[in-house]
Amino acid sequence: MTTKLSLKTSAGLLFFALILFSFPTFVNAQQTVGTITGKIHDILPQVESGIVIQLVETTTHSILQETSPGKSGEFTFRNVPFATYNVEIKYDGELAALKRVNINSAVPIALEFSSLNEYKTKEVIITAEQSSLARSLNGSHTFFTSSTIKAMPVAMSNKQIESVLLNTPGVVPDEDGRLHVRGEDAQIQYVVDGIPITSNMTRVYSSLFNAHLIKGANIETGNLDAQYGVATSAVLAITTKSGFEKPFFADASATYGSFDSKDASLQLGGNVAEKNALYFGFNATSSDRYLDPITDGPPNHDYGNSYDSFGKFTTLLGSNTSLDVLGSYNTTKYDIPNLLNRTPAQDQVQNLDDYLIGARLSSSLSENSFLTVAAYRHQTYDGTKSWRCELYNNCEASIP
Repeated sequence: MTTKLSLKTSAGLLFFALILFSFPTFVNAQQTVGTITGKIHDILPQVESGIVIQLVETTTHSILQETSPGKSGEFTFRNVPFATYNVEIKYDGELAALKRVNINSAVPIALEFSSLNEYKTKEVIITAEQSSLARSLNGSHTFFTSSTIKAMPVAMSNKQIESVLLNTPGVVPDEDGRLHVRGEDAQIQYVVDGIPITSNMTRVYSSLFNAHLIKGANIETGNLDAQYGVATSAVLAITTKSGFEKPFFADASATYGSFDSKDASLQLGGNVAEKNALYFGFNATSSDRYLDPITDGPPNHDYGNSYDSFGKFTTLLGSNTSLDVLGSYNTTKYDIPNLLNRTPAQDQVQNLDDYLIGARLSSSLSENSFLTVAAYRHQTYDGTKSWRCELYNNCEASIP
């Protein structure tokens, strides 16, 4: 059998190769998502419009994705975070068929469903073979979906990622937004769409990750895989929204609270013919109580603001090959609190900026093998202003 690449596919692969060699940092991608394909046999035309297929995460019972079958009964769930799911087929709102799958590798999982009439007239027995790749069975992990994250109470949306972490066993809060996981001080490695970010992403040291972007988040705190070599206490593997979830969607929100806390967010996304998907997210926050220092009363000199933007483009180069290009820019500025009785009072401001740009090529080589290659650049900047003197790196503050 000879496989021929179309001119369009060849041009896409050449474009990715040019991007790949233009980046100074190269890694083997830490794959954290998979794909589910399926087919429903013998669908009658009169019932086709009433069929809905849902991907439901088993621990939270959250619907991660929802789709309808094609004319031949085929369906696909892409960008699925590693976890255990029920693939539920519903007809006129009633459950007609169900299969459970465990996503623990990037190799696509294929499902076959007999006719819906057969499922209604006979007993269905669901069996599954134990996979040796299932790290979750001998490790400690907690899974969150976008719906469970949205339901968590939080003072400001930019701190919602902290609520996710604090709802994980073994995580203990500290002052100023710092966290301890298994006794370590913020030694958490973030993996965003397969791209590792090893910098300390707690509130004091970095811009917080925008939780509005999360489609699924898996926090591993035990028996960490060797691919996360530099992680010491936990790994937070994040799968962001892609635009494949719906043909088009838009969401905007704004809040106002105590300490003059203001928050605004925007999300846009969608896909064209289920071949190209685009997603964009933005969040802006400000508050007179950005950090949480230990103090007898309201903290002095504690204003802070942050602006976060993220974009992601996904295109299918073929039936087994996809390309993701993503980028983000975040900036945070906050006052360093001091005591009311400090003489003289310090007036210091911390500035934190970071950006990320990356690309990931994923291809299914066979039923048992999958190739992922990623290239990225992540860079951070920090600076401290004290009085009228601007200081960077190891310079000491000059207080008159």
